[in-house]
Amino acid sequence: MNPFKWFFAPSDDELYPPAGMFTLPHIIYAAITITIVFVLYFLTRNMKKENIKKASRTVGIILLVMEIIKIIYCFYYGYTELTQFLPLSYCSIFLYSILISSFGKGKIKKCADHYIAGGAFIAGLSFILVPSTSLMSHPVYHYLCFHSMFFHGAMMYFSMLYIYREMTEVSMKNYFYFEFYYLFFAVICLVLNLSFNVNLMILSVPYNLPFKFINAAYELSPILYTAGALCVYSAIYPVTCLGLAISRKLSKHQTGTEPEEITAIE
Repeated sequence: MNPFKWFFAPSDDELYPPAGMFTLPHIIYAAITITIVFVLYFLTRNMKKENIKKASRTVGIILLVMEIIKIIYCFYYGYTELTQFLPLSYCSIFLYSILISSFGKGKIKKCADHYIAGGAFIAGLSFILVPSTSLMSHPVYHYLCFHSMFFHGAMMYFSMLYIYREMTEVSMKNYFYFEFYYLFFAVICLVLNLSFNVNLMILSVPYNLPFKFINAAYELSPILYTAGALCVYSAIYPVTCLGLAISRKLSKHQTGTEPEEITAIE
């Protein structure tokens, strides 16, 4: 069998059924991905900041190349709807963020850093646990599934690394940087959704989300669903801040000392 054929098979190929959500292939794939992420993090968590920058630059370039391959794949098979090839989901912001963080400077870099540190871990883990796109259309050994797991695993890894190595200060006083940055992309998605009747950032329709209350909210009012989705994305950074605050209190309780404050890198 030609490995190229199954690795890049079209989504409607009956010979290669999708892995699905909460199935054994999904659980195994998610467990492997999460394990690799945490093992890699613990092995490299003391990496020098300059080396983190080099690593983020390398991974950013790899993700960009992988995204280009994904776009070529979509156009080759005629998947030309914006949601299928345009990298404008909430998680796709990570692609731009890691490149801006490693190559950029100033306020735009600060915004990207806050997305990575405060907004990427929860989103990356959430997608791995609830894969609403790639695994719902392809088997686990497909290129798009490999791309998706690598992408979201990188989100988790760099988020933890940026926090631990104090690449930026994740706190509510810096919430503006995250919110401004995320809303910039959200507004673009809303305009494109209304203009082309698409579902970028899953802001129009709760696509493949296995939660009845979310679908019920959409049935009640699509506008209510969209507003709720925007609020959920906005809440990711504060939830991360809360998680860090709790972990610091637990650390203080266990050690009996005040944990070091995370300071911003200007």
